[in-house]
Amino acid sequence: MQKVKQNIKQYTNDFKEIYDISSILKYAIILNIALFVIERSKLLQKVELEPLNIAIGVLLIMLVLVIIQQLHLIDSLKLKIVNNVDAVLLIILISSFIYFLISWVVLGFNLSRIFTCIFILVIGIVVLTCRIYLTCKQDKEQNKHTNIYTLKDLYDDNIDESEELILIDEDSADYDLLHREIFINNLYDIIVNCNPDKKFVIGLEGPWGSGKTTILNIVKKKIKDNNENIIIIDDFDPWSYDNKESLFIDMFDTILRKTGFKYSMSKSKNMINNLYSVLFSDEKRAKIKALGLYNEENLIEVNKAKSMINNYIKKSNKRIVFIIDNIDRAEKENVMLIFKLVNNIFDFKNITYILAFDDEQIKRIMKEDLNIDYNYLKKIVQLEIKLPKIDKEVKRNLIDQCIKNVIKLNTSDINELDEMIKHISYIVDDIRDLKRFINSAIEFTYRTNRFLNIIDILGIELIKIQNIKLYETIWKNKEYFISEDCYIYKKKGRLYTSDKDLEEFNNKGKELFDNIFESSENSKYINLLSDLFPNVERYNSKGILKDTKTINSLPKNKYREVNRRRSVCSGKFFEIYFVYMSNIFFEMSKISEKFINYINISQSIEEVSRYLELEINSIDVENKIILFQTMQFYINNLEDDKVKDLLYFLYNYITTNIFLDFRIQNVLNILIADILINISQNEFDLFMGMVSKDYKNISILKDINYWIINNTDIEQDKRRSRSEILERTLGSIVNEIYYKKINIYSNNNYRKNNLRDINELLQINKRDIKVFIKNVLNSNNIIKFLYDFIYVNNDGDRYSYSINKDEIEIFMSIEKVDELIQQREYNSEDEKFILNIYKNKKSTTMENEKYIYYYNHEIKLE
Repeated sequence: MQKVKQNIKQYTNDFKEIYDISSILKYAIILNIALFVIERSKLLQKVELEPLNIAIGVLLIMLVLVIIQQLHLIDSLKLKIVNNVDAVLLIILISSFIYFLISWVVLGFNLSRIFTCIFILVIGIVVLTCRIYLTCKQDKEQNKHTNIYTLKDLYDDNIDESEELILIDEDSADYDLLHREIFINNLYDIIVNCNPDKKFVIGLEGPWGSGKTTILNIVKKKIKDNNENIIIIDDFDPWSYDNKESLFIDMFDTILRKTGFKYSMSKSKNMINNLYSVLFSDEKRAKIKALGLYNEENLIEVNKAKSMINNYIKKSNKRIVFIIDNIDRAEKENVMLIFKLVNNIFDFKNITYILAFDDEQIKRIMKEDLNIDYNYLKKIVQLEIKLPKIDKEVKRNLIDQCIKNVIKLNTSDINELDEMIKHISYIVDDIRDLKRFINSAIEFTYRTNRFLNIIDILGIELIKIQNIKLYETIWKNKEYFISEDCYIYKKKGRLYTSDKDLEEFNNKGKELFDNIFESSENSKYINLLSDLFPNVERYNSKGILKDTKTINSLPKNKYREVNRRRSVCSGKFFEIYFVYMSNIFFEMSKISEKFINYINISQSIEEVSRYLELEINSIDVENKIILFQTMQFYINNLEDDKVKDLLYFLYNYITTNIFLDFRIQNVLNILIADILINISQNEFDLFMGMVSKDYKNISILKDINYWIINNTDIEQDKRRSRSEILERTLGSIVNEIYYKKINIYSNNNYRKNNLRDINELLQINKRDIKVFIKNVLNSNNIIKFLYDFIYVNNDGDRYSYSINKDEIEIFMSIEKVDELIQQREYNSEDEKFILNIYKNKKSTTMENEKYIYYYNHEIKLE
């Protein structure tokens, strides 16, 4: 039952917000009068069923249907809000009830009439019950949950962590987060204890966003809760009027309504019209600049009405507090009108005006637009109250707490935000801007680009929201802000490879930055931009943008961090922060991170291998190169016991994919070398044990050793130690091959170019490669031997091949090679192509003559 009462109460309140009950009753009475007039005149009984009358009846029915269609009454029945159908339904119910009472009491009992009324009432009540249920159900559904929170909710960390999205309500607040309780209490005491005979005007002055509206909301709430004899008028917004006439009429009407002065509607309109005609009629405009000259006849009515209002206010023992906020945002001509109306026209007794405005903005309007001395306001405002400045430490704490609370809903990494929060606190001037920043930068931009660096997103978005011109300048001059991976930038030729190029770049960049930061509006962003862009940091500290001709200006360890964090200073990621569109570097970076995360949670090396192989094979060659280049930036994210899983997968991948693109091989060698340097000694020794019998991959191990030696990120002693172990392992493998006469051309042991590396390692111990080759070479593997001396190049559309005959003779005589070729019984198409290259080169008499042969695919020898 209680629930039913609540639903009825809710429905009634919703109805009253839209419709006037007296108007509903009026229409119901009019309808009853019409029905009784029709009945009294017996009009329906006089109508005969003639064709014309039938046509008129049909037309009337059609008219009713058209009206129903125009009012959308059928559709309105389904709407879950109070609407026109509710008004029509209530008119019908009230009309039926009145008709029923009058019929019963006055006209006597008439079964058909009474039955008709009861039928309509029952149907109407059923429909009304359904409408109440429908609207209240919708209200409950809407009230079940909201993801729009106040800034106080965020500050107090009173946010549902399961929310996909949270937004901060940007409406004016009625709570204080800036520790201004003393000021608020003082303002409250002044207003409450101010009890003037006449009007009293308080001016609350402060810049935009300083919290005037919030303070007024808190004070209003306090007044309403503790002072029943004070009437608050706070719904008059001067910003919404575009001319003086509408502002004046609505301001006067607001005073009449809010004071509860029950004056005749026609009299009220006449009074407003009298004042309006005096103030705004065209023929009198010249006389009313000071609002002091009035039409005498109209003045009598006006003064009479004002006297009545004053007496009403005095006898009702009520005081009025009329709050007018945002005066400085009103139309220029309306600004002075408000002050003059308060001073001369609406100077009622027992009324306190609180005029809130930005005094600097009002000064500018009065001086530049209205040519009026600002001191004029001293004649109007009797008490000037300056809003105190927001304490920097309090603001810093508020921003710190709010930013961290919202960030932790999106990521657990909030420890590095302190510097950025300092920048935000320094740049964000008011709480309204803070709300906009949270909604725009964090809840929209970061949520939709959460794979980017949170610090860089916050910095770029802060600039975008607070200083759009600076934001556009950065975008248009990206060449001077990008410091890493400059080759990605569309001006790929500008890599500053000479001192002259570098000097030109620094001069132009310095000139640009000088122009940017000479503006006081931009200069406050220099520390923020220094944290985002190394070029700006060097400009700020040294007066130059670049001090090196390399494409990357940061040390390798910091460069790795830039890539891992996908920082805005990198040419790979810069544009993403501005256009919110992905690119291949960003996608490969996400995939690398996904791979690392998968390895960390995997149960076995077999599981890792299956997953990574499947994923990597779905990526084309060019993107694989970028992927493996990117993976090296994420190795440090691996759990200590998982690094070996990635190592074994990568080594297995490079050694089992015989025909891997040489560029991918090179990147993988670098990546494996990086891992081998950084793993524990125990893991390194286990890996060395695994490859100690790896006859097939000597060239790969030798390349890996090269990158171990040349990895300058790692201290020299550690590199030398690991390299020496790997060199000893390679020497052991080669010695075993030599003395045991291991067939390096068998399917299990063959890899192109191994022969050269074996020879190089044998020479260290003064071993003769020809002795070894003589023991292993035969007609079955002679083609593979020749292929070791063929150079392959891929120009995109086709492969080119050439051979160096002189190199062959280092390992075996040409006569012996020809003899073994003659012994072969069958050659594949690829083998025939190799033989053709060899024979043609052998037949030439010119030593330096270069023969290049083209083939439509890469040769593959099993």
